[in-house]
Amino acid sequence: MLTALAQFGLLGLNAISRQILQNIELSKFFDVTAEPVNLQLSPLIVFLVLFVLGLGVVAWMIAKVLQAERQPTQA
Repeated sequence: MLTALAQFGLLGLNAISRQILQNIELSKFFDVTAEPVNLQLSPLIVFLVLFVLGLGVVAWMIAKVLQAERQPTQA
């Protein structure tokens, strides 16, 4: 468990440091922070709906496995 937390922390640190370095390198040519935010709601809504449906499918599969384990096996 400790190794997994260390890996997760290291991946986060790597992503943040890579983004900082990318912003520094691009600042010579282009100001990333000056770009307006283009919020696209339709892909976000599709993702969230499919994510919730996926969670429902996973919950259904877990329920079926638990239900199958409770039933006595026939010899």
